[in-house]
Amino acid sequence: MNLYHGTLVGNKQSIIKHGLNPEVGNYVETVHRLKSGEKFNTIFAADDRHIGHCEYAMRFHIGRLLGVPWCLVTSDQIRSHGLLVVVESTDDWKTVSFNDFYGGVVVPPHGVGPNDWWYVGQEPVHPVEYLEGKDVIRKIFFLGGFTITDEDVERALRYVMEIESCSVEKAYEWFEEYANPVNYRSDILASLKGQFDILPALKDGDS
Repeated sequence: MNLYHGTLVGNKQSIIKHGLNPEVGNYVETVHRLKSGEKFNTIFAADDRHIGHCEYAMRFHIGRLLGVPWCLVTSDQIRSHGLLVVVESTDDWKTVSFNDFYGGVVVPPHGVGPNDWWYVGQEPVHPVEYLEGKDVIRKIFFLGGFTITDEDVERALRYVMEIESCSVEKAYEWFEEYANPVNYRSDILASLKGQFDILPALKDGDS
């Protein structure tokens, strides 16, 4: 079985030369708010059914690279800057199901979520394939990713500009503050699909 890891195309030559090193990156550290004592050495990956995990990682890294909120990164920007590396699943890769995670059957390291795959080996992992450009887009679409479309991004920006009577720059700032990876998939994404009442609620500090 293949696993996937999302990063930046600018990291490709380093990964080819050195492999993926077992260390928690900025994405997991930021999303899960890991403290120094909670950090551990691993590599995160996703399987075919959860390719969206890699999409979100790429959006995060590309957003930081370009200076835009991660949730407003477009598919064109992913095509230009995203890299999806393919690794082979071995006994050094572990995962936890949704039921085992929330049922307490398996207690993984802090920062590992349900359906995540994490690496318990010590040596760097050398990918078997590197996908970039249009191949990244095709693979993510084929496996059911891109839950946030470019149309969603445009619609959300227009709506925030309307309710705040602000410029597009101010709308970006609003997303930077309120649309973080922790709540975006459940609350903000639902709003982008037409249930916009949650946006003013979040603006006012409600949950």
